[in-house]
Amino acid sequence: MLAPERSVTLLEVLEPPDGYQLDVAVGTSYTLDLQALLALPTAFALHHTPTRDAARADTTPLELLEALRAHAGAITVFTDAGHIKLPPTAGAGVFGFLEESVVPVTAPGGGAFHPKVWAIRFVDDDGAFLHRLLVASRNLTFDRSWDTMVRLDEDADGEDLPGVTDLLDGLLTLGDTSGQLTPHRREAVQDLTRSLTSARFAPPEGFTSLRLHTLGLPEATERWPFPADSRRSLVVSPFLSASAMERLRRETRQLTVVSRVDELDHAYATITTAHPIAYEVNPNLVDPDEGAAELSGLHAKVFVFDTPGSTTHVFTGSANATTAAFSRNVEVTLELTGPTRGVGVNRWLDESSPSLRSILMPHTWGTPPDG
Repeated sequence: MLAPERSVTLLEVLEPPDGYQLDVAVGTSYTLDLQALLALPTAFALHHTPTRDAARADTTPLELLEALRAHAGAITVFTDAGHIKLPPTAGAGVFGFLEESVVPVTAPGGGAFHPKVWAIRFVDDDGAFLHRLLVASRNLTFDRSWDTMVRLDEDADGEDLPGVTDLLDGLLTLGDTSGQLTPHRREAVQDLTRSLTSARFAPPEGFTSLRLHTLGLPEATERWPFPADSRRSLVVSPFLSASAMERLRRETRQLTVVSRVDELDHAYATITTAHPIAYEVNPNLVDPDEGAAELSGLHAKVFVFDTPGSTTHVFTGSANATTAAFSRNVEVTLELTGPTRGVGVNRWLDESSPSLRSILMPHTWGTPPDG
């Protein structure tokens, strides 16, 4: 997680483990491209066939359509009501499979419904469940920006994940308020919530504990999940606001910021204190996979805090370093805790080993454009 790996797709991380198939999946997205959503049940339907060759040679179009319909029925996506991209008119009939899959909602605080998280349950032939959680900065679109995603797989020797059932309960409340959640979908989300209660998850390498923070949902009182004091901190965010950055500066002794060029200059235009160490993503980088499309633009959201006592708290998910994220929006961020020597700010910015620093270049402070 400390170093950029090869580009992966949502389809890859959603793929069922050997011997399992999709049972139920609940996702969230701020912007939603229905063509990208349709790719998910299609991929599950193809995965369900014995082999790709078998799908081509032995499976009839009607059987594939039935598999597509069944898998679409297992997927529910809660999304911001104002940011759904409709499909083109041509060939739009197949999108009818998604009619009940999409649940448009609004943020109770008047901001954006902004989380990007997936809770998935797989089932094997004996009826045994296996859970997976994805916490990401990527929306359900075909965007090719630099994003983050943490995949947590259920593991009997893993850790409890406080906050995960609170998220699903909150989504149910929003779905009921919108009137767009059908009884069948509600029952599926409730059943997933029940089975997740006892699930344990393996933390990523280097970390020892996990916690999911949901901001802005009904009954949620938390708004600022970060430590009140840190020795050093790193903020990676494509969008910044002056007030949020000032608060972060006050609560740490040394701040480093990674953002977009224009956002850095705009946010610090009115801040009279010394500007922090700042970086931007090297615009000349491409995906290291041969033949892959170029990645462009920063969309990752990561907050790293080295606290007294040699413990580091890493937060990653949907929240930008803005006032709206921590006052009006619905956001989800995963907190990962581990020893500073292994996952602290120094490791993220280490130039002598693979790290986030390998895709960055120093920012040269300039004057923000008018407006």
